[in-house]
Amino acid sequence: MRIKLDIDCPECGSEVLATLDDVAQQRVVRCARGHRIELIDDGGGARKVNRSLNDLERTLRRLGQ
Repeated sequence: MRIKLDIDCPECGSEVLATLDDVAQQRVVRCARGHRIELIDDGGGARKVNRSLNDLERTLRRLGQ
């Protein structure tokens, strides 16, 4: 399950599209102007939510079979 997030670039304020998985994996994304944005999952909350959503999706698939 891909949860999309809109993040504002701290340098220029332009909108950047990222996913919950990007945050959970603490990836680096770039805004349209090329500014580097390091995504930080402070406390691991994004990773926990991402894991729970993946477990839910897997369970729903099993129930549907």
